[in-house]
Amino acid sequence: MIKKEELNFDDPKIRDAAISNFTTLLAHPGWQLLVMIVEGNMELIKDQILDGTGETETKDFIDRLRDRLKIHKSIIETPQTIIDKLKPQESSEEIEDDPYPKVERT
Repeated sequence: MIKKEELNFDDPKIRDAAISNFTTLLAHPGWQLLVMIVEGNMELIKDQILDGTGETETKDFIDRLRDRLKIHKSIIETPQTIIDKLKPQESSEEIEDDPYPKVERT
């Protein structure tokens, strides 16, 4: 287990452990159940936004529903977002040190 004071993602061992733990979390039945519950709540919120709640609705009320929807979405995306941020970025292009364009000679 990583302690809060040891949380340094520049350390490859800690970064790899975090990626592994979040990947394992995504496959865990408890996490999958949480995602299903949150997605169900998101559908209810979408219905409230589209169909109304039967109450007097103001723009502020609808904005709060939209905020709740964004938060729910963020919750279920968090582990994958962290994994993506922690994985080393692979460069698809070679980085060139020379800032000047090359000119072909004829």
